[in-house]
Amino acid sequence: MRGAVTITRTPAGALVADHAQVEVDLTTLRSDEPQRDEKVFPLFLEPGGGSTPRFPTATFEARAVEIPPKAADGAPVDLLARGQLTIRGERRAAVVRLRARAHDGGIVVVGSTRFPLDRYGVAAPDFHGFVQLDDQVTVEFHLLLRR
Repeated sequence: MRGAVTITRTPAGALVADHAQVEVDLTTLRSDEPQRDEKVFPLFLEPGGGSTPRFPTATFEARAVEIPPKAADGAPVDLLARGQLTIRGERRAAVVRLRARAHDGGIVVVGSTRFPLDRYGVAAPDFHGFVQLDDQVTVEFHLLLRR
């Protein structure tokens, strides 16, 4: 995973996280079930399979997120980042819920977003009626931002 964000102080003293971008290498994703990983994760990487993924990354970009002043004191803050999520070459509007706090010279951010698979051209897997997966995906993450 890699990314960047610029945090600035407005003339009025408010903090703003601007031009945030996070890129995730989808080939490194793992769940608690290796057998599920073999079947599900390739759906995001390459329709129909293939040895070299056509879509190895997902990207989230957000323009500006206002940060409450109490964040400067290290208090945890809840934020909504509205931006664009790109998966399999499909760029769509997305809202990501975040909880952030200053910690040890950096910023710890945890968050999540939920969306239907078909928004990004992925059909919910159905393993011959034996196992069916929900069309809704929840993505959770934990980041440590440093200068």
